[in-house]
Amino acid sequence: MPDRPRASLKDVVPRRTLVVIAAVVVLAVIATVVFLVVTNGGDEDKQGAKAATTPSTSARSSGAHRDGGKEKSPETSPSAQQPATSREAGADGGKSEGGGKDDDAKDKEKGGGKEEDGKGDEGKDENKGGAPLDVTNHQDPTGFSIGLPDGWKRVSSGAAGVRFAGPAGQRLLIGTTTTPKSDAVADWQRQERSMVRPNYHRLAIKRVDYRGWETADWEFTYTDGGTRMHSVDRGTVVNSHRGYGLMFTAKDADWDSTSVRDTWQTFTETFKPAS
Repeated sequence: MPDRPRASLKDVVPRRTLVVIAAVVVLAVIATVVFLVVTNGGDEDKQGAKAATTPSTSARSSGAHRDGGKEKSPETSPSAQQPATSREAGADGGKSEGGGKDDDAKDKEKGGGKEEDGKGDEGKDENKGGAPLDVTNHQDPTGFSIGLPDGWKRVSSGAAGVRFAGPAGQRLLIGTTTTPKSDAVADWQRQERSMVRPNYHRLAIKRVDYRGWETADWEFTYTDGGTRMHSVDRGTVVNSHRGYGLMFTAKDADWDSTSVRDTWQTFTETFKPAS
């Protein structure tokens, strides 16, 4: 018996149905392609983002010296960076503020030149020790005491310390720290590197004997408003949690006079730290 002829797909399935099936297949293929592209692109984006946010080894290794290989200089203030002095004692000794204009003059401008309140108890000191001048004892609110010769007075206090003014442009600044350095000479030498006073000239940085305390004197000259000034800054470590800086300044032309020498000796002999 001859084979019966087979019906074509078009005869079995309506043409409209075939079109729908073909369209579904095409959409499925397109969806698959889009999914693969999106998935692969997302992975690449993640990898790129990770690379962009992860510092290289060279960047990490150089990050400690972002300022061109120089470490930030420690602040010259009555802190752990300094044995026993104030911001100005590090050079009335470290920074020249206001183009060399004296900070005491600034204090007078701000306060109208008047002595500030709360200057502490004062009275004639009957026991001035080996001080060569008669003094009035000044008990400062910050805790220390010192003998003030005639013509001297407390003029201000602030972050730098307590300021006193005397005759002929003489000045005294007393700063303090609760975290003194153990080597006063080394600390003065370190602070000298940041000295910017006009025409600064170091005369000496040396260890001195002073009541058995770790002490060093930094002596230097500089120009202030056209006048040659002369300073000695005594940094002394009283104990592990208390240090002082006594910076005495006078005109260089007067430095070798008896009155200036006696004044400095009087300050060092009568100074008493806070108990």
